[in-house]
Amino acid sequence: MFKHTLTALLIALLCACTGAVATGPSHDAPPLGSFTEVAVSTWHEPDNRTACGIRVDGSAYCWGYDNFGQTKTPEGVFTALSMGTAHICGLSPHQEAICWGANHSGQATAPSDVAFSSLVAGGNHSCGVIASSGEVQCWGKNDHGQATPPQGVFADLAAGSAHTCGRKVSGDVVCWGYGGRSRTKAPSGSFSSISAGHAHTCGVRSNGELSCWGSNRSKQSEPPTGRFLKVSAGYASTCALAEDNTLSCFGDNAYSQASPPTSDFISVASGYSLTCGVTEQNTLDCWGGIPKRLF
Repeated sequence: MFKHTLTALLIALLCACTGAVATGPSHDAPPLGSFTEVAVSTWHEPDNRTACGIRVDGSAYCWGYDNFGQTKTPEGVFTALSMGTAHICGLSPHQEAICWGANHSGQATAPSDVAFSSLVAGGNHSCGVIASSGEVQCWGKNDHGQATPPQGVFADLAAGSAHTCGRKVSGDVVCWGYGGRSRTKAPSGSFSSISAGHAHTCGVRSNGELSCWGSNRSKQSEPPTGRFLKVSAGYASTCALAEDNTLSCFGDNAYSQASPPTSDFISVASGYSLTCGVTEQNTLDCWGGIPKRLF
């Protein structure tokens, strides 16, 4: 209670000093309860932050900025969630793609007659791996070819603002879309998972080491050494889950989004100014935002 009261007071003081109107997030603090997964928006405005989580019962809950209906979570059970700039796509137990939020480019209009084994939401586009064939189908904005996937059999996907990467069943990674700052030049080798931020992508190699490519303006593509289980690339920061379940974050830290707590985690999601993780106790913890350490 004290933490939430202090948060509200800090926001009020910030608005009073700057003359800003307190609009945007409907409720900033992460919800209570038990969760298995979390996703965070990469919208490149620090106060336009939205996050969603999957509760242990499979229901989804979203909070934060709601200018496009991002927090109007559909009812039902979800097995996975992915958040783009201002839209979210979730996968149902029946492998149905369910998307909501911003839809000005058709990014939230998922095909209704296709079963997907994996989904990803990018800047203003979305893609999924077709369950029956392993091929990729995309929808939404395609001004740089980010929604025009190559042929092949894929295991999962990662999407940035204007590029998409796919991990093939062989573990090899291929990328397509806007190629500026070498964001589509994936390194060779076998990967166990990948994650894309605004203009960079990171992956966990089969031996547990991290590799990143693309934009490196904020050192978000310079990973530490060690062995890792998962990685999440945000707008200009990256966080990775080490084998001992601690987090290592690097890149832009202007809002403390790359300064994680010392808790043990089971998953992490990086955004623009906000990062969230699911702890080993299945609770949510978020850090970053405005002002620093507000969450």
